[in-house]
Amino acid sequence: RKVFPALVFIKPIIEDYAEGEKKRAEVFGSGVIISSNGYIVTNSHVVDNAVENGIKVQTFDKKEYTAKLVGKDPYTDLAVIKIEAENLPVVHFADINTVKVGEIVFAVGNPIGLSHTVTQGIVSAIGRGSISRRGGANIEHYIQTDAAINPGNSGGGLFNIYGSLVGINTAIATETGGFMGYGFAIPVDLMKAVVEDLIDDGKINRGYIGVFIDKVDEVVAKGMNLPKVQGVLVQGLVENGAAKEAGIETGDIILEVDGKEVNSPSELQSRIVFYKAGDKVTLTIWRDGKKINKVVKLKSRDDDDVAVSKGGDDNKKESEPKSNEPINFEKLGFTVAPLSNARKKELGVEYGVVVTEVKRFSPASDRGLPVSAVIVEADRKPVKSPQDLKKIIESKKEGEVIVLNIKFQDTNRIVALQVGKS
Repeated sequence: RKVFPALVFIKPIIEDYAEGEKKRAEVFGSGVIISSNGYIVTNSHVVDNAVENGIKVQTFDKKEYTAKLVGKDPYTDLAVIKIEAENLPVVHFADINTVKVGEIVFAVGNPIGLSHTVTQGIVSAIGRGSISRRGGANIEHYIQTDAAINPGNSGGGLFNIYGSLVGINTAIATETGGFMGYGFAIPVDLMKAVVEDLIDDGKINRGYIGVFIDKVDEVVAKGMNLPKVQGVLVQGLVENGAAKEAGIETGDIILEVDGKEVNSPSELQSRIVFYKAGDKVTLTIWRDGKKINKVVKLKSRDDDDVAVSKGGDDNKKESEPKSNEPINFEKLGFTVAPLSNARKKELGVEYGVVVTEVKRFSPASDRGLPVSAVIVEADRKPVKSPQDLKKIIESKKEGEVIVLNIKFQDTNRIVALQVGKS
């Protein structure tokens, strides 16, 4: 298949603030033609801040066009632009399910202004996440390759040996600004799902579960009595979100989405990105030592507003804690104290204990337990006083794991600690 004719050189004129002044500059990027009537896919960051009528496109036959922005999705770093042209050469899409680690791939684009440059490498990994410099709630499920990708390659294509598009080049792992052996591409199946939405109405109607998630490691798996290290840990829930309405709980482990395994946060995100708001998905979760299914009706991000937490009845008499003294769990390296009524009201909780000290290099520090964290549950049991937590920890044998549910202002978090006698 012919690859070069379906690649374009993109030269947006962007407007940005430099040294306090608004300035214009020309940047370089790449794009891939996906329809004969002029739709082109590129990276969102390539066309960010482009001025009106400032996106210039040069095709393989040296013709130049002014493109209009159809829509962009910062969460996947994808954008669609369109030029007024007909009978354009179109890229051929690969089947992502056939892409394997170790196969040869080619990155094609316009690095540092060198149009239609080809570099060769292999697929180093599939499903790589958390490498984006953009941060936030991005959907990161990349193909990693050692094909050289440099500034200007962004938005170009990653192709297999048959000339079929495997992914859209998006980022490099670098400390110098240049290629250092690792590049990343957005898989073609994820690209197609996003692009179809953008062409339809210029925006993404993406569905969200409404959970804060983290990886499952050996300690978490042991604390949750999982047979093996698998799944994705639910650290917290969005108030009024889809997951909370479906009965998902903090501390659940999501094992499958509609029967397909998920074993990392990026993999879960990449599964959900194919669903729209209003769609229903079946989540297989691990809770209390067994698998259960929950049907979740996905919401849009706008519907996942966080509600203000409400405290309990100020006139309600609380039971006295068994001890008002702080307790130091020396072997674990942290200290807890009773939770004040003001803090309870602030967090909207009826009970808990506050972490007042975490020793450096201790097990608690290594697992990310922060000072000022409020522990509301341990192993799904309520913690109403330091003595409650002490009893649960002392019930553990050497090497067993305790799972702490920590409450913050807007969310929860799970911390698993491997304990001994304290």
